[in-house]
Amino acid sequence: MGLPEKDDNLFQRIIRNPHIEASNPRERECTEMLCAVLRNTTELRLYLLRWMADLVGMHDVHLQNMTFLIETEGSIGAKRDDLRIEGWRETDEERKRVLLWTIEVKVGASFHVSSPLDAVQGDDEDMGLVNQIVNYDHWLEHQVVPNRAGFVLALEDMSQSLPPNLNCHWNCMSWSKLGLKVLDALRSGKLSSEDEFLAKHLLGFIVDHLWRVSEMTEFELNFDDVALMRAFSVVGRDSEDKINRLVESLVPLVEKSEVGEGAVSHQKSLYKGMKRSIVNRNLFAQGNLVYPTLMAGCTLTHMIICLETAPTNEIKPIVASVVQSLLPTFKERDSGWQANGNQEWRDLELSKPLEALLSVDDQVAEFEGFFTSALEDLREVGVFKKLQERLIS
Repeated sequence: MGLPEKDDNLFQRIIRNPHIEASNPRERECTEMLCAVLRNTTELRLYLLRWMADLVGMHDVHLQNMTFLIETEGSIGAKRDDLRIEGWRETDEERKRVLLWTIEVKVGASFHVSSPLDAVQGDDEDMGLVNQIVNYDHWLEHQVVPNRAGFVLALEDMSQSLPPNLNCHWNCMSWSKLGLKVLDALRSGKLSSEDEFLAKHLLGFIVDHLWRVSEMTEFELNFDDVALMRAFSVVGRDSEDKINRLVESLVPLVEKSEVGEGAVSHQKSLYKGMKRSIVNRNLFAQGNLVYPTLMAGCTLTHMIICLETAPTNEIKPIVASVVQSLLPTFKERDSGWQANGNQEWRDLELSKPLEALLSVDDQVAEFEGFFTSALEDLREVGVFKKLQERLIS
């Protein structure tokens, strides 16, 4: 993955070197490292927060439409949590906090005990001490936020050490599994150069100092894994070729649709990189700006057609605004059209499960029919004309 050398690692220089005699880096500095990465990335932050949301059952929360406040050492009465993540939604009428996560960070230490949050000053310090997570849980329970959760990030899964009868949802993560998610994000090919730089330094530090082989037991091979590998070696290449041939048939469709400008290229990476086989074409070219790209083809599970703009592109807010204004018209033609926010690559998309091809006699006709209809929607709604009016003036 091209991770930096240990002595060149940004976080190694800041965290590890001043305490070279210590067996582990310090928890506070590791917390600040994670906080800095989350505050200074876009695609990586959303990728990691989506993973965390799924861990606590928040599968439907729309993170891409939130503004995040990420801080360390937040006040909880007389106590402080290590890392706090707040998600806010802003409209013309109000600014509302809709997500609140508190994260306890551990690098070798166990949970400690202290006086309860509601303890009266002067109480006997030896009476009524509680696990620190009990205090955080009590505070979290009384916050008026729809999406609340607590996390413990440690060298190993500390689920068995959590106190019983907690009132809020808590999940225990490990630094190793966090590192694997950073690795997944790097392999996706969707990170900006700035995000990729910080991701590689974060992953490098985790691998050098916070990795634990004991956390990798769930990744050991089992019978199903071996069976899948054998099956893939037999039919995998053939299935990829079939998908690529189907997608190749879209080249003349896109060319004839008069959607976009210039050549239509074919990206074949179904089982690697972007995990898709798609044809793409620039909508229009003007100067040095990179404008939205039309994509049409297949992921591992769906047929999909979409407009894509990098979240870091300076025109992203304009594209998102145009798409959102036209979304009702798109939905009148096909309710499956959906628009995404400023932090997603896909501005506008329509998809259909590949399983739909299994129930028809003429798969090619069904496949091409889906994209022909979608291209007609794009042309008739006039999204390209609106984008040109806003972006080229």
